[in-house]
Amino acid sequence: GDEMLVAPIYEPGGKRSVYLPRGTWTNLETNEAIAGPRTITVETKSLPVFARNGAIVPLDGAAGMALHYFPKAGGEFFLLEGDIAEYSQVHAAPALDIMRLEIESKKDRDYQWVVHHVERPSSVEFGDRKYREVGRLAELTDRTWFHDAARKNLHVRVKVKAAEDCIINLNFE
Repeated sequence: GDEMLVAPIYEPGGKRSVYLPRGTWTNLETNEAIAGPRTITVETKSLPVFARNGAIVPLDGAAGMALHYFPKAGGEFFLLEGDIAEYSQVHAAPALDIMRLEIESKKDRDYQWVVHHVERPSSVEFGDRKYREVGRLAELTDRTWFHDAARKNLHVRVKVKAAEDCIINLNFE
């Protein structure tokens, strides 16, 4: 699709040129954000994968499903729950000084939002429910968050029940 770019290295040496179309692209291996359109050289022993600004990329994680979101543009993702033939939906929408993250899950699941390239929020909440900040990524539990200042990534963990809408507001004021 137009949100992911996979650039296999097909010659010896672990190096190749990659054309990044218009938009901001994040290298999933390094977390580096690169503005397109332009051609870059990638050198790696793994498969180069890039996500465009606005993409939500679900990846299997130690604590359940990790939803990697690359903001400045809104995004959505539909996950087919094959055993029940229904779609779980995730949405992300930035606006001025807040960002809204939403999960409409059709199954009980442990999720971890990973929001890339953001400053530390002033709060993580929905309505009167404030999420608790933890000091280390390994301390994440349900309804807690951690900001990795070095990588500028925000991690928010939530356990969602089937048919529950989980909405999280990130405040950056």
